[in-house]
Order: sequence, then C-alpha cells, then structure tokens
Amino acid sequence: PPHQPPGGTALLLPAESSVVAMVDGVAAFLGLRVNTPGQGFQLEISSGACAPNACLSAFTPPFTVSSIGTRIIASTSPASSVSGGVLIPQPVVSLIDATGRVVTWESSRLVVAASIHAPDNGKNASLLGALTAVCCAGVCEFTDLRIDRAQQRYRLEMRAPPFAPTLTNFFDTIGPSRLTVSREPVGFLTGEALEMQPSVTILDDLLRLASTNAFTVTASIAPGSGSGSARIVGNPSAKVVQGVATFTDVGIAGIGSGFVLRFTAAYLTPA
Repeated sequence: PPHQPPGGTALLLPAESSVVAMVDGVAAFLGLRVNTPGQGFQLEISSGACAPNACLSAFTPPFTVSSIGTRIIASTSPASSVSGGVLIPQPVVSLIDATGRVVTWESSRLVVAASIHAPDNGKNASLLGALTAVCCAGVCEFTDLRIDRAQQRYRLEMRAPPFAPTLTNFFDTIGPSRLTVSREPVGFLTGEALEMQPSVTILDDLLRLASTNAFTVTASIAPGSGSGSARIVGNPSAKVVQGVATFTDVGIAGIGSGFVLRFTAAYLTPA
C-alpha cells in the first residue's frame, strides 16, 4: 500500500496488480498508480505468507505524484546582465499542475520557445543562442540565451503550446546605451572644417565608458539652431574606436550663430 502523510486517503491502483509472485528472487510490479496527487508517498513492499513476526518488508524512497500539467511558469528569470553576453542566470520554465506542483512525469515531448516580449523591445534587439529548451521531469532549462543590445526592463516570453505563454520578470542588459560629447567643437569659417573637431563617447547605463568598436556616430545640425540654410560639409560620420568617435574634418557651410551639433548612432540615446 502507499505510505502517505497523516490524513492521506490515496489508494494504490489497480488492487489486482499490487500482488505479484517472485521469480528467481525478483518481484516485478507493472501498471501501479497512486490515485491522488501529493508529496512524500512511499510504497511498502512486504512478503505475503510468512510466520508471525517474521514478515519481510521494505519502503521505497519518498516520491511525488503529480496531476496533469495545466500551465507553464518562468521559475527562474535572468538578472541584470551584459548586453551580448550570456544572461545570468539563464531562464528556467516549469510545467505546473492545478495544485501548483511541478509535473515530474515524463515531459520530454514538451518544448519551450523563448523570445523577447515585443512590447518591451524598444531597441529592436535580438535574442541569440539556443531559443528552445526540451523539458525533463517538468523543468525546461535554457543554456546560452543572450541579448545583443543594452536596455532596461526587458522580459522574455516563453511559449509551449497548448499552454498559455508566460513571461519572465523584468531585467536589464548593460552595455552601450547613450552618447555624450567629450570634446566640444570650436569656431570655424563657413564651408571649412571646424577648428576644434568634436569627439563623442559611448556610455553604458551606469554612465561608464563602453569600450566598443561596433558603432558609427553621425553629426548633424540640430533643428532650430544656426541658420536654416546651413548644411554639414566634410565627413559627417566617425567610426567608434574603443568607445570614442573622433571627427576629423566635419564643418558647416552657412553663416550664422548659435549652431548646435547633434550626434546620433543606431539604437543609442543621441547627444
């Protein structure tokens, strides 16, 4: 019979399968099941015909009986991680039954697919790595997911039909995030290169230098500054090297005062 926590009423079924004959010292049971979900069950195995006080018995290790899975949950969510690097920790999805227990029966046919939750993907980032995980004993573990752009408050969406999708908690990725002017331009003659060429630095979300070579910064005249007919001359773009974009021959063609240069790079906050 099933040994169970106090007050338990579970039955071991079918009753006719709970008694088997030993063959060559081995008793093999087939088709046994416990009719009620729960934790801490043990099966007591005992010999049938024996002299008083001489019966042999043994208990199986404790085990859990789950009901059918009804939903998936993100049981582990990533914490703040470096953009482009492996998310730490990696997300874990669990198959849960109606009582909130993890379904531990065979679930290897269940595959969970991960994606960035679209409403949270303000920078059009990509989720990289192995985007699916095969479940084992109700637990589905990802191993190398990463996001290629820095942003605050990402969430991952997990899908495993026919179950409803679930979301991880919010998390951040830290990396190249914004531009700041590290050297201001100084005086010029119209149509010629600025006497002091500007430099622009890339910072991460913690306002630290982001040592990257992956961006190009473009200069333009900020709307409403200088004269309406002015235009940029020379090379308006500078390649980022170790987090810094240094312009070499950018200038302005047009006469006026109060010019302001605006600097942009894809997916970074402009300066």
